[in-house]
Amino acid sequence: MANVKSSSNTKITLTSSDTSIATISGDSIIIVGAGECSIMARLLENENYYSSPQVIRKLIVIKLSQSIHFDLQSSFNESDSVVLLQASSSSNLPVIYKSSNPSVAYIDGNILHLLSAGNCSITALQEGDRLYFAAEPEIRDFKVIKDTVSNSNDIIGYPNPAKDELYIKNSNN
Repeated sequence: MANVKSSSNTKITLTSSDTSIATISGDSIIIVGAGECSIMARLLENENYYSSPQVIRKLIVIKLSQSIHFDLQSSFNESDSVVLLQASSSSNLPVIYKSSNPSVAYIDGNILHLLSAGNCSITALQEGDRLYFAAEPEIRDFKVIKDTVSNSNDIIGYPNPAKDELYIKNSNN
């Protein structure tokens, strides 16, 4: 947003030749998209000044680049079943996700659903808008590891060094 003022404190009227690039709100120019337009300014007549000739200035708005930040661990257990995906873009525009192997893991919004053991890649995308170019996709590879079933006769020991004790439990209990 740019504010426009006159040295005489006289009211300035502004207009934009293309409101898909810049709009006018009071004495402010608000950038809404990339491209080129003209901004026309004119001082209005008052008791001290005559109106001025119109001044025209070219406004060029260039799209900005952006990037994606995306962390994802390299392996999951099948029993994890649901993982929250938390990628973000430097533009604060929403990130979308795609799975390379929906039989291993599929995506619903920003939720990764783990279905079976195997390898998969998740791609985080941000396609840009009127002010930002599309970000370079970020791809994260991971594997889903099959859960192991414990033998019903397994015994698990839990040491408690504070009490100098060892608790023993059958894994089925």
